[in-house]
Amino acid sequence: MFIIVTKDAIVTISKHPIEKLRSLHEIHENTNHAHKNDLMKSPYYMLYKIFDVMYDKVLISLGKFAKDVQFLEQDLFNRQRLNSKILSHLIVKRRNIIFVNHMLAPQTDILIELHTAVVKVLQEDGDVYFEDLQYKFDKIMHTIQTVNENTR
Repeated sequence: MFIIVTKDAIVTISKHPIEKLRSLHEIHENTNHAHKNDLMKSPYYMLYKIFDVMYDKVLISLGKFAKDVQFLEQDLFNRQRLNSKILSHLIVKRRNIIFVNHMLAPQTDILIELHTAVVKVLQEDGDVYFEDLQYKFDKIMHTIQTVNENTR
């Protein structure tokens, strides 16, 4: 997904539709004008909401992923003999969590750079938004680390 931020607008571009972003856009469009002005004094809030929604989506997916791993492990240990199919699924899950870790790890630096760049462009402080995003991102990385350790 690509995000373009200007002083007056935010544009998101993705290869495939993202329903959570579509819902966020609809909520914004259906908000009455007076309330919209309170929330939308700058694009900072919408940028925060975009990241927030996407991070929530990642956390939900990781939760399902962790449950899948637990189920596979239980199934493997409950059997009398080693089942290569279950073991194969566990190995694929392990490979996938390593891939997700490598894909998301650079976002720590991206959040820092984005914070700096947005402050320059919008000329206002958005620390509270970025602190919340950093907290949520740290939670994502901790979940990835936990799942990775549990699949060893």
